[in-house]
Amino acid sequence: LILEMTNLRADGSTAPAPVGEFVADCEVVAGQDTTLHTFEVVGDVVVEDPADIAVDTSALNFGSMQLGQTATRTVTITNAGDLALGINSVSIAGADASAFTETNSCTSIAGGSTCTVEVTYTASEEGTQNAALVIASTDADQPSVSIAMSGTGQVELKPEIEVAQTTVDFGTITAGESKTETITIENTGGAAL
Repeated sequence: LILEMTNLRADGSTAPAPVGEFVADCEVVAGQDTTLHTFEVVGDVVVEDPADIAVDTSALNFGSMQLGQTATRTVTITNAGDLALGINSVSIAGADASAFTETNSCTSIAGGSTCTVEVTYTASEEGTQNAALVIASTDADQPSVSIAMSGTGQVELKPEIEVAQTTVDFGTITAGESKTETITIENTGGAAL
């Protein structure tokens, strides 16, 4: 009689040495109880976290661009788990999907590793264009991640002022003293302000 035992992981694959496989010759002796062989397995049990997808942004805003211009942004995909994360597909969906393209070489991401996706927007028509970058993976809890994308095409680039504050409160100031407050002014347009 030969006793063959194989220690399997939760996913069905053979556990690595030294506990992966065990083989022993066994002999049945008349009058003996049914115990053919006893052994003790010692060691720490290591439970690996499943694949867990994470992305470094929830939206890509390409801003305003003159018609015909292009801009590229990078999205980083991280596997926050221990087991390998399979990337099934990376695609662009939505009404203006044709204004955006993506390139990547993501197929499988080891635990703790990353992969990048380059997304390019081409201002192909006047006005705002919207789409979504969709990443399908083997993450059991979140098999699909969607990142909103937008860009605006303009015939002629124009400046666009944006001020973060709507009021400035200097409080009470004693005569002869001064106080400074900061106002942030941003140009979100495509030409100098």
